[in-house]
Amino acid sequence: MKKNFSKIIVLILFLTLTNVAAKAQDLVEFLATEACTCVTDLVKMNPSENPEEDLAKCIEAVFEENLEAIEEIYGENFVSYDSEAFRKLGEEVGMKLAKDCKIFMELFVKKAQNDKEKETEYFKKGEAHLNAGETDLAISAYNSAIEINPKKAEYYNQRGVAYFRNEDYYRAISDFYRAVEILPNYHRPFHNMAFSKYQLRDYRLALADVEEAIKIDPAYVGSHNLKG
Repeated sequence: MKKNFSKIIVLILFLTLTNVAAKAQDLVEFLATEACTCVTDLVKMNPSENPEEDLAKCIEAVFEENLEAIEEIYGENFVSYDSEAFRKLGEEVGMKLAKDCKIFMELFVKKAQNDKEKETEYFKKGEAHLNAGETDLAISAYNSAIEINPKKAEYYNQRGVAYFRNEDYYRAISDFYRAVEILPNYHRPFHNMAFSKYQLRDYRLALADVEEAIKIDPAYVGSHNLKG
């Protein structure tokens, strides 16, 4: 009897959790639908150059309007920006929007494509100016590429090269550091840091950096030459 009672308790708990999960999924779909309707209406009334702000406003409004339903499923203290569960709910709503909301796809996929094209264009301009010896113009173009994508190590490395050619070694070193923070196995920034510190006559630190560059890419002759 006791064994059967335990099985019944487990079954009830399972059914309860399943019911909560189903309700939670329904809520995600509802919130995503409401947010999609909201941002679609906003864009139709007044197309914005910053759709992220429109979407953020809509999601915030939808969450506030349905706070009671959210707390009924997740608990009263659920809605907090410090809550991992709350952030997860936001991610689930965002994924649903990306999958099912037409205006979301049009706005954000198109924007991402446009940003990528601009980013590549600015970087190519930077390279062309750098190769032509137009270092200030190169720095300006790299700045624009970095503004769009601040997580690309190559952009910082190349801007650092431009600063180096301007004999602005401290700014160059700062960019090379940023490049290796993003991509630790990128040997060129280590080599370039070493060369910059060599120009500043900080030979001990230059040696440490060039040895790191050689460790990453022992085939690069320039680093061996610099070490010598």
